[in-house]
Amino acid sequence: EKLGITAEPVADFQPNAFIKIAPDGHVTVVVGQAEMGQGVLTSVPMIIADELEVDWKNVSYEHGPPGKEFINPALGGQITGGSATVRGLIGPLRKSAASAREMLVAAAAQQWNVPVAECRALNGVVFHLTSRRTAKYGTLLAAAAKIAPPAEPKLKDAKDFKFIGKSIKRLDTPE
Repeated sequence: EKLGITAEPVADFQPNAFIKIAPDGHVTVVVGQAEMGQGVLTSVPMIIADELEVDWKNVSYEHGPPGKEFINPALGGQITGGSATVRGLIGPLRKSAASAREMLVAAAAQQWNVPVAECRALNGVVFHLTSRRTAKYGTLLAAAAKIAPPAEPKLKDAKDFKFIGKSIKRLDTPE
C-alpha cells in the first residue's frame, strides 16, 4: 500500500477500443486508420493523451483491427482519406479519453473515500486536493475497471490543451 492506494496486480486497463493503460502507466493508443503521410499515428495519440491527462513520453500507438469502433463518422467507414481522421474522430476520441480519465479519478476517490470533485488528474496521476494524496494511474487500473464509463464525461477546455494544436515530437517518424 502506498499513499492509501492498495496496489493489485492487474492486466492492462482497456476502457474502450482506443486506449490501453499498462500497470506502469504507459498508454497505448489504438489507431484504426492507416498512416498515409498525414500524421494520424501522432494526431490520434495527441488527442487521447491530452484529454486523458498523460505525459507524452508515456504514449505510443498500435494499429487497430477492423471494427465498427474505428468507423470515421466523416467518411462512414473505417477509411483513411481526405485528411478526415481528425475532423471525424476528434469528438469520439476526446469522449473516450475523458471517460477513461473520469473512471481513474473516480477509482482514486472511491479508494480514498473522498468526493470525486476534490480530485484532479494531471500527467498520469490523480491528486486529492485537500489531503495532497496522489496515485499514479497504474495503481488504479483494477479499481477503475470496476467503474461504469460515464455517459457524458466532461471534456477539457481548449485553453487547457497541452498537445492538441501544438508542435510535438511525432510518434510515427524517427528524429
